[in-house]
Amino acid sequence: MIKMFDSGYKMDEDLPEVLKEIYILFEKFMKSRGYFPYMGMNMIGERKFQTATIYRKWIDTNITFIVDKPLTREDVETNNEIGGLLNQNIIIRLCALLEEYDILKYQEEVDHTINDHEAAYLAKQLRNRYAHSLGKPDSQNRDHKALFRRLNNYLKPLNPFQIDDAEYFPNSIDTVIIPLFKGCYKYAEGILKKPPSESKSSQNQITVYDLSIAFSSGFIEVK
Repeated sequence: MIKMFDSGYKMDEDLPEVLKEIYILFEKFMKSRGYFPYMGMNMIGERKFQTATIYRKWIDTNITFIVDKPLTREDVETNNEIGGLLNQNIIIRLCALLEEYDILKYQEEVDHTINDHEAAYLAKQLRNRYAHSLGKPDSQNRDHKALFRRLNNYLKPLNPFQIDDAEYFPNSIDTVIIPLFKGCYKYAEGILKKPPSESKSSQNQITVYDLSIAFSSGFIEVK
């Protein structure tokens, strides 16, 4: 069980650099979400509220929001949209970090011999949806439906993700972000422990051509 993604964890400074970077990225994400916590519709009309407990533990302090007028439905929806953008961005940043350290290869498949390769695959697929499109799933798209199935199979959410009428690909913190971070961390560990593959020795091949160059006074023959 990975304790790294629990609040209060103290990072081991002897960890490989990429593993430390994964932790630092996750920590900064959780702190940033503390300033844009998810709001339920029951908060409409409120003028004072606190950030969620899950973020408070990472920030190590309490944040109280005081607004000069009661929250409206638009306020709640706008805040949650910003939180959703942060969730999408962290998947993009996670994949960029893993590619920077050659844990993931942009145009190559994940290594299926490594544990939790499915987490790395799903992170790449979500990154592609968020970075190269608006992140809106199409219930008629076979690839999109397949991604929803694989997300459900790997993450096993209490309430399975449904593509019908979904506004975005799944990106909630507790059911998607944290499990994928844990899985990608273990995948990175596996890649680092794997012995480097033996490089194939290249053989230089020399091709000798038979040449016959004719001149007016004779010819030169090269064999």
